[in-house]
Amino acid sequence: MLWTARRVAALKHDAAEARARIRDLVIRGLVTDSPTGRAWGQFLDEAPSNTQYGIYGTSACIQILIAAQYPVNSEVVAGACKILETVLQDENNPSRQDGDICVTYKLAYLAEAVDPDQSEIEMDAAPMVELLKRMLPGGGWGEFFCSASHFDPHPRVVPTAAALLALRRYVAFRRTRECEESLRWLGSRLVEDGQLRSHESALSSLALIEYSLIGSQTMNYVQNVIETCKDRILRWAALRRHQDIGESEAYCYAVQWEGRRVNRYLFFVPDCLAALALLKIGCPKKARSYVLQVCEYFSKQILLKGGFRPATTGRISSVDHLWIHRLLQELDTQDPKTLSVMPRWLSFFFTLASALLLLTMGCIGLYLASTAEIKVRVAGGALSAVSLGFFVRLLWTVRTRSVNSPE
Repeated sequence: MLWTARRVAALKHDAAEARARIRDLVIRGLVTDSPTGRAWGQFLDEAPSNTQYGIYGTSACIQILIAAQYPVNSEVVAGACKILETVLQDENNPSRQDGDICVTYKLAYLAEAVDPDQSEIEMDAAPMVELLKRMLPGGGWGEFFCSASHFDPHPRVVPTAAALLALRRYVAFRRTRECEESLRWLGSRLVEDGQLRSHESALSSLALIEYSLIGSQTMNYVQNVIETCKDRILRWAALRRHQDIGESEAYCYAVQWEGRRVNRYLFFVPDCLAALALLKIGCPKKARSYVLQVCEYFSKQILLKGGFRPATTGRISSVDHLWIHRLLQELDTQDPKTLSVMPRWLSFFFTLASALLLLTMGCIGLYLASTAEIKVRVAGGALSAVSLGFFVRLLWTVRTRSVNSPE
């Protein structure tokens, strides 16, 4: 697919408009608007009569509004932050009663919502402290942690990636041995396990990329793992058909709560995560067309259909739109010229045409150089030398690209 710099610029304009529409969806999607605070549910298309809210939806919407330049002290953002702060403080909070704070992912979303306008947090915060308590020996997190005697004893990829993403802003954590151990544990799993699903590789890549950007103690190791993940994501993306984009993947996990095993689900949109990861690592050349198609797909879903509704739920998920907003915001930081793409067949055609033209000019120059007239011979010799020189250089460039297979 041909992506000129002008077309990429037009896509960036549409993506900016889509981000504004997501912001409006969030504002309209408030399910509680009382003196005690503001909050959202799992979906942004709830019926007006529904007042149920939760950690995932409220945290996701806080992050979207902050990214959309809403001030943190505005009534909406401050009120939502206030509600989430009470989850760990109030013993009678419904989330504590339902065992929500046992779940690693919900605690991670609480951590994401602390001081949401700050890129770095110097002071310890309750969610960060709780997450650190739940880290397993040797690094990594399990799915749940209810008490020191009742927890998931096995570190797993998805909760570890979620916890690391949530803790990336906490300066104190980044300096700890626990941070290094968790990064190494996650890295080893990513390298050793070739059967990870696409959302697992992409989510983990995003976590590792964040720590590489802030100068982790294990930067060299992290960078090597990111390269492994990048190759895996590129192979996966190369097999994606246009009609596959937007499919979601269900991730099932179990929580033991009050003697009962409860199965819960998270839904991920792997194309969104993969495209975001590829953009953050510089968008390799072979991935540009895929990444731009993904950004175009989600922009159109927002602009033409009022929001992204995956086939799995048919609903406008607040968490999905947080990731979409992040993807489109990352696209906004890119230079259209660096993302422009020429299809391989068109690139081959231009290369072949250029080679034939240079070879023809070189032959004409050789012919002219063999004539009797001195001026014509000199001009022909110069034309031949320049044309054949560029012809040889073009051949060498094509050979080098095919051997090195640059991304």
